[in-house]
Amino acid sequence: MTNATFPKSERLSKRDLLRNVFTEGRGRTYAPIRVIYRFNEDETVGALQVCTSVPKRIYAKATDRNRLKRQLREAYRLRKGTLKSKLEEKQRKMSVVLIFIGKEAVSFQALQKQMDRALNWLEGKIE
Repeated sequence: MTNATFPKSERLSKRDLLRNVFTEGRGRTYAPIRVIYRFNEDETVGALQVCTSVPKRIYAKATDRNRLKRQLREAYRLRKGTLKSKLEEKQRKMSVVLIFIGKEAVSFQALQKQMDRALNWLEGKIE
C-alpha cells in the first residue's frame, strides 16, 4: 500500500502553475466534481500536484466551503495511490484542480465514488 498522505509538496499553490492549469488545461465533470488537469514540464514540482476549490457564490459560508474542501482532499488522499505511481512510472508530471460544483452537499461515500471515476479517467490520460 502506498503512503496515503497529502504533504505540502503535493499541493498546487504556485500562481503561474495554477493559471496554466485553468488556461491550458483540459477538464471533465463527474458531478459534483469538476476536474481540470495539465501535464507539466517544470522540474521544480513533484509528479502530482493538486488544488481543491469550492466556489464562494454557491457556498457563502466559509464553514461550508472548508468542510467540502476537507472532504474533497480526503477523498483524493485515499484514492491517489495508483495515479501517482503511474505518473512516476511514466516519468510524467501533472497538475490537477478539483472543484466542487454541486449546488448542495453530498455524502462522503458519493463523493468518494465520483473521485474514483475522476482519478480513473486521469489515469487513462497518462501515456
